[in-house]
Amino acid sequence: MTAGGSSGGEGALIAMRGSVLGIGTDTAGSIRIPAICDGIYSIRPSCNRVPYGGQTNSNREGIESMQATAGPLATSTRDLSLLLQCVLNSDPWEVDSSVIFNPWRQVTSKPSLRLGFILEDPWFPVHPPVLRTLTSATEKLKLAGHEIIPLEPPSIKDACLLAFRIFAMDPANTPFKHIATSGEPVIPAMESTKLPHEYMPYDYAPLTLESLYDLNEQRTWYKERFREL
Repeated sequence: MTAGGSSGGEGALIAMRGSVLGIGTDTAGSIRIPAICDGIYSIRPSCNRVPYGGQTNSNREGIESMQATAGPLATSTRDLSLLLQCVLNSDPWEVDSSVIFNPWRQVTSKPSLRLGFILEDPWFPVHPPVLRTLTSATEKLKLAGHEIIPLEPPSIKDACLLAFRIFAMDPANTPFKHIATSGEPVIPAMESTKLPHEYMPYDYAPLTLESLYDLNEQRTWYKERFREL
């Protein structure tokens, strides 16, 4: 019913074979969601792994607390690898300060893998067909001789709330200014991106430098917990 988004146009284009490879951008799922919705493959690389310079964002420039990343969309995992390898082998750090020096490394596959697995967060249960797919995939991996390690991450709910608050640290309300400039109405689904709402009955943080420091400190705490995990 939907191409997913954002990067949904790119996802639809790849799925319909209008292009052989594509690049999406992702802060909160905008590479991964189109791949799921369009039946294609994608990778959301770590931030600063691939070039991001020159991108146009809907959010206000200068907000570094939540970084987006660029990554490939394709019809096969082989093509994902090909695109990333070509990009990293071009030494992009020599022309773009947004990407760190991190050359392509060819890793020899091991007979068996150890895979960390997060099924769902109690606050955000997944849909039954997704749950069935995830469960089936883990069982097939086990049968193939791989080790599945259940992981218990910090609260996804609290991390989501933190992300909402960081996104909103913009007194100019830039994304909605773009919408107003377009002359088009705000679609009803946009209500789910604002606080408070049904699933996140919380308020935004005050628009102060003190709040920004506090939010950055909370973000660092989450980064450290996931590193430990």
